[in-house]
Amino acid sequence: MRTNTITLATVLFGCLALAACGDDGGGGGADTGVIIFADAGSGVDGAIVAACNPVANTGCGPGEKCSKLNQTDTLSRTTCVPDGDVPRDGMCEWGEPGPSTGYDNCEATNYCRNGICREICDSAPDSCSSGNCVQIFNTFDEAEGVGVCAAACDPVAQDCTADGEACYLNTTLGTSSCSRVPEEAVGLNQDDDCYGPDGSDGCFLNGCDEGFAPMLNKGGPDGPGGSVCAAFCRPGVTNINDGSLEDGIAPYTCGARLTPSHECRFIQSFYSNTDLVAADIGMCVPPALWGSCLNYDPADPDNTFVPGCEPLMMMSAKNKAKLKAMQKFKGDLSTLGVQNMSVKKN
Repeated sequence: MRTNTITLATVLFGCLALAACGDDGGGGGADTGVIIFADAGSGVDGAIVAACNPVANTGCGPGEKCSKLNQTDTLSRTTCVPDGDVPRDGMCEWGEPGPSTGYDNCEATNYCRNGICREICDSAPDSCSSGNCVQIFNTFDEAEGVGVCAAACDPVAQDCTADGEACYLNTTLGTSSCSRVPEEAVGLNQDDDCYGPDGSDGCFLNGCDEGFAPMLNKGGPDGPGGSVCAAFCRPGVTNINDGSLEDGIAPYTCGARLTPSHECRFIQSFYSNTDLVAADIGMCVPPALWGSCLNYDPADPDNTFVPGCEPLMMMSAKNKAKLKAMQKFKGDLSTLGVQNMSVKKN
C-alpha cells in the first residue's frame, strides 16, 4: 500500500473544506479533475448523493465501512469498502487505485490523511472531538458537509508540528487548521495571485505559502474580485494619534514577513463578514490600495473610514455601520486542496 496525499482548496465564508494533496486520498484524491459519483444515484434536483454515511458509518454491511474509494487515478466515490484495523491517530496507508484496493486501512469513521487516521466529521455543526472539521477537495463530495478533523492552530504563530504543514484560517468561520502546503502554492507570498481550482477565480484555503493566505480582495475595495495572498501578523491599534504598532506586534510583524510598506490590520474588522476571526489575528495590507490607518481618526464622526485599524470591541456604532456598508470578502473558499492542499469555493 502507499501513503496518499491531499491538497487544500480555497475557502469560502461559511464552511471549511480541503482539497487533496496527494497524501490524503491517493489517486482520485488529487486535484486532477477527478470524477465523483455515488452508488445511490441522484438525489433532489439531480444532485449526486452518497451511498452511505461516513460519519455515522451507516449503510454498509458487517465488516465494512463507509469511506472513499479510488477506483482509478481520476475516479473516486464514497461507498462501502472493507473495514480497516488502524485506530484513530494511528499510522495508515492507502491501497493502489482500483475497485478492490483503492481504500485506506483506518477503522470505520476515520480517514487516512497525511499518513494518520483522522476522525471523519460533519462541518455544520462541527462534530470533531478535537480540532476543526475541514472539507477536502474531491473527498466525500457526495456527502454534503462531511470532512475530516484537523488540528487547531494559530495562523500568526504558525505552530503546526507536522513536517510540511502550515496553519490556514477560515475567515468566515474564524477557525484555523493545520494542512499541507500545495506544491502549486509554494513561493506564493504577499500580494501574489493565490492558487485555486482550474477555471475558478477563487483560491484554496491553503492557496498560499506558509505564513500567508488568500485573504485580500484583489485590486483593493473596488477590485474585480478574486483574492491575493497576504501575510499573517499580530495586530495592534493604529490611528492618527498613535502609529507605533502600524507594522504589528513583535515578533509577528509585517516586516518580519518581508512585507515592507504594509500595515498590519485586524481581520475581524477589515471586512463586513469576518467578525468571527479572533482579535489577535491580523494580515498585512498595502495602504496604497486600502488607505492608511495613520490617517484614521476613530473619534471623528465624519472620518474617512479605514478598515481593520482597531478591533470590533473598540469601534463606535457609527464606524461599525460604515464597516457593515463596505464590501464583503469575495475570495474565500471553504475547501482545502491536496499536496496540493486547497479549499473550494461556495
